[in-house]
Amino acid sequence: MVNAEGLILGLPLESAEKIEAIQLVSDKKEKTVLTIENKETFYALASAQKYFLCENLSRYDCFLYVGGYSNRAAAALIKTLAASGFSFYHAGDLDPDGVLILQHIQDIAGKPITPLRMDAATFDQYQVWARTLTKPMLRQIEKIREETKAIPGLADLLRRIEETGLGVEQEIVDYR
Repeated sequence: MVNAEGLILGLPLESAEKIEAIQLVSDKKEKTVLTIENKETFYALASAQKYFLCENLSRYDCFLYVGGYSNRAAAALIKTLAASGFSFYHAGDLDPDGVLILQHIQDIAGKPITPLRMDAATFDQYQVWARTLTKPMLRQIEKIREETKAIPGLADLLRRIEETGLGVEQEIVDYR
């Protein structure tokens, strides 16, 4: 199957499990995928890429909507992308669950993931629109492993979340 036009595709588990490899149409050496936590952001970013409206997003060869904690179809595609040599980037909520979802995808891929705009500077930029997190939501930070906290930007982001008790939804972040 060739998707040279960059159409947005939805694949059920049965189809995702049958895909053995994912290659680019071009001969570009580094292959990149941006996993995206929320559907609204996925559609906005995938549409911008399709129409080449956003130079900042042109570095990504494909986008994968993971829907929060990945279902089995998304997990199958993450494994195939990893086995096909893709480098992973992730855009998610700036809250403890957003970081846990990044950690979850990293576990599935078995390789490092670079967060996109998941840092203290982005948090501070959008803090005015942040939502208050409950104590159970904040306790989710305890589930984040040290190697995940060591990813550049995440420790400072988590510190800001703990200091303020706030979280920023991905849908309000401008990725352009």
